[in-house]
Amino acid sequence: MLPQEVVVSVLMKLAGGCPSLSDQLNVDAFLEQARSYDKASSSPVGWYIRNAQTRQLSHPLPVLRAREIDEWSRSQEYRSLLQRAIQIGFSELLVKAGGASTLARHVDINQEKVPLVKGLQ
Repeated sequence: MLPQEVVVSVLMKLAGGCPSLSDQLNVDAFLEQARSYDKASSSPVGWYIRNAQTRQLSHPLPVLRAREIDEWSRSQEYRSLLQRAIQIGFSELLVKAGGASTLARHVDINQEKVPLVKGLQ
């Protein structure tokens, strides 16, 4: 599951998804609901109804938050941040592990080399 899908699924659960039904929650359907909500509010009457529903809220509706997360996860800004995090994280692992050949087999955890794959020394 992608990070943005995890966030959207959490928003779905906060919006009232029952834990016993969590395996039936559909992230794509929830995002489609957000898109249809936007389409409905594009008319003057729809905008008025949306404004009347959300004006008193202290926080955006979960479905609208999910839409924002989805849109941001598709942005160049997100991809750049993710690429930068990967580069920084990989560089730090190389330094801690003592080089690329060691990194392929071990990760340093509290000054102790732990195999990445069980049984691989």
